[in-house]
Amino acid sequence: MTTLDESAIGHRSFTHRQITYTFTYKEIQRKMLENVTVRRLYKYIQLVRDGRFPNALFENPSVPRASLMKIRGLGKAQKAYLQQVLFEQRLVERVPPDRADIPRLVQDVFQNFKAEAIDKVPDHGPVLKSILIRHPLSVAIELPVWRVAELRSNCLTGHVDLVQVETGKKTEIKILDYKPEGENRFIFSIPQIALYARMLNEKLLPDPECEINCYIFDKKAMWKFQPSILQALDDKLAQYQIPRDWKPFMA
Repeated sequence: MTTLDESAIGHRSFTHRQITYTFTYKEIQRKMLENVTVRRLYKYIQLVRDGRFPNALFENPSVPRASLMKIRGLGKAQKAYLQQVLFEQRLVERVPPDRADIPRLVQDVFQNFKAEAIDKVPDHGPVLKSILIRHPLSVAIELPVWRVAELRSNCLTGHVDLVQVETGKKTEIKILDYKPEGENRFIFSIPQIALYARMLNEKLLPDPECEINCYIFDKKAMWKFQPSILQALDDKLAQYQIPRDWKPFMA
């Protein structure tokens, strides 16, 4: 795996509702820019880099945040059954470490903390930065995304943990979110990550040769799904009478 010197990385910090997010990016490889959607992503990153996005929207307390859009109220048995159904219907795919390098990179960060006798568990910062530097497909961390609507309550904001671009027969833009407790709790965060992808999809308008997919990861595995999972998830949760706060953002 290739690495990137930190001098090739750009940073810009944004403080939104008293939380500082360090948006960090690196140059997208020229070959990847042959795809029109990737070029749009490149321009989008430039806009954010220059601060040309609705910053006031992120500061407005009446605007919901995607990170709050989680599945809540599921009983233990309901959660186990729903997870089983999502796997069986291939709406979610579990990708083990032997088929995914991201979890192995997370493990490296944990091992480095242990080797350096750092007496704490690595949080998002060192994990995401390490992946950005070391993984050649990574292009940005803490990328702001947003949705504008007439009513403030129908607007939405978020910060994507990690964005990657993979080219091949079909170009894939990956929206990834780090959840340290992924194996047991990833299912609750599916709406959050799907909304990130939907917001970015609205900005990039992917061409037929490109798709945007969602991933949740920890140091043991990754879970892959498409943004369209929200509709199927909504239908399945309706039978449990579970609140679905994300419904206004599915239109």
